[in-house]
Amino acid sequence: MSQGKIMLVDDDADIGYIMKSFLEAKKYVVESYSNPILALEQFKASPRDYVLVIADIRMPGMTGIELGNEITKIAPNTKILYMSSFDITPLEFSKIAPSKLKDDFLQKPARLNELYDKVKTQLGDDEGQKQ
Repeated sequence: MSQGKIMLVDDDADIGYIMKSFLEAKKYVVESYSNPILALEQFKASPRDYVLVIADIRMPGMTGIELGNEITKIAPNTKILYMSSFDITPLEFSKIAPSKLKDDFLQKPARLNELYDKVKTQLGDDEGQKQ
């Protein structure tokens, strides 16, 4: 089985590009999408390819929570890291998505090293990295 990819979904293409470039520099394989519906279609086409989905909570067409719920139905073991630029505490997040307490949350704007730490935590030490 391949090591797996990270799917990054943020309707702000610039943020997606910056995060994708940073994670790729850290040797992760990343696919970035600015449209959550297209991202879900791609996930459905090859769910076993992805080990982590990083999704913005607020996006037009489909929220990150809705996207995460659909991904979990398809591949329950896929890890999901949610992010938002709106102030939200972990307690508030647990009220929005109580079943997602095992998942993680990243407050934007996030420092890139904080993103990296969250990804490493989600995936375990070296899981998901290229050899």
